[in-house]
Amino acid sequence: MLLTAFSATAAFDPRLTLFVLGRLLVAAVAYGALVRGGWEVGKVWLAVGLGTAVQASVALAQFALQAEVGLRWLGELNLDRTRIGVSIITMSGENWLRGYGLTAHPNFLGGVLATSLLLLWPVGAQLHGRWPTAAWLATLGLGMAGLLVSFSRSAWLGFGVGAAVILLFLPSRKQLWPLLLVSAAVLALFVASQRPLLGSRFAFLQGNEIPTESRSLSERQTLNQLAGQMAGWRGVGAGNFAAVIRPLVADLPEIAPQPAHNVPLLLAAELGWLGAAVWLLLMAWPPVMGWRAWRLGRLTPLALGATAALVALAVVDLFDYYSWLSPQGQLLRWSLWGLWAHEQAQG
Repeated sequence: MLLTAFSATAAFDPRLTLFVLGRLLVAAVAYGALVRGGWEVGKVWLAVGLGTAVQASVALAQFALQAEVGLRWLGELNLDRTRIGVSIITMSGENWLRGYGLTAHPNFLGGVLATSLLLLWPVGAQLHGRWPTAAWLATLGLGMAGLLVSFSRSAWLGFGVGAAVILLFLPSRKQLWPLLLVSAAVLALFVASQRPLLGSRFAFLQGNEIPTESRSLSERQTLNQLAGQMAGWRGVGAGNFAAVIRPLVADLPEIAPQPAHNVPLLLAAELGWLGAAVWLLLMAWPPVMGWRAWRLGRLTPLALGATAALVALAVVDLFDYYSWLSPQGQLLRWSLWGLWAHEQAQG
């Protein structure tokens, strides 16, 4: 936040920087409220579980109907798959709508569900009784299905890395066998039923070109290259990257002036190298401290879930920018930090 405020002194448009700073202040309030505590861990898990179920259910309905489900009063977007700007997968000349849930983009839905699932994973180690366990498994199975229909490759990768953290640090893994079986069943069903769409989504790995996928990957590569060229000791100001590159891409209709899809590169361009260094420190701190708490036998289930979720979000940061510039992404990250910091203090 201090670097963001300081960057306004040399920003291309200081108003954009102050706007980013204002949203960070809102996120900081959420962080402070969570760190101070006064809430019950069980209620946190209940809230995360309900949110997971709602977002996943809406996303699955959108994917099944290939249209919005009529929840605009809850913030659902106009999801006409023929409209420019709506996230789709193209297969055999046909557009397939990705799951949005009640978020602004399928990639953000993927990030929300990936981190939520990781927060909920360690709960199984404390559950007793048939019905609580069944509800836990049903919620995670539903959330896994929602994560899959987001078709967010970065969220899938982040979830995989975060799950590895949990498997590494969880004191007892026997409670996870039912979860692993449910996850495997959901994944197998998804792969079997959506193999053509998956093939289109990962066609670039085999050198095949799908116009929408190729354009997206090429655009991201160009934006990241521009961020690398602009990186220095003095940035262009928080939130200013897209404004600065607008004239540079004016003659490139395939490149939209938007933030680079790599947070450390984007921070190096907007806040300078020190901003990227702070990002690296903040991303490394939770797993390092989690490992230390695990060695001392003080790693609580919620702390483990929050650590894994923050690791997953750090992976996503290498492919997307929403945790830095999107207000919802900022709230997601700072809330995870707040849960993690509170549990660290308790441990």
